[in-house]
Amino acid sequence: MYSYDPDNGLTSDQASRIIGCETALWGEYADDTNWIQIAFPRSIAVSERFYSPSSVNNITEFTDRLELQRCRLVQRGYNVSPVAPSSCNIIYV
Repeated sequence: MYSYDPDNGLTSDQASRIIGCETALWGEYADDTNWIQIAFPRSIAVSERFYSPSSVNNITEFTDRLELQRCRLVQRGYNVSPVAPSSCNIIYV
């Protein structure tokens, strides 16, 4: 999801007409008990690629931001799966 370039193959005029994006959530095992784990980190990756300049595309730097966002969601009570072997031992507000 993170490697996708939303402007790929578009002229600058066509790209300027895009006003939003969406991330699909589907799967044979998605239901009310696990949809957050499936939607995360997919939706965050798509959002960053779409709403950031095309020069923001370093997967290592994104992984750091993704882990920070995961810790924020855990702090707020969401049951979000880890993205790497780590822990949220700092309180993020």
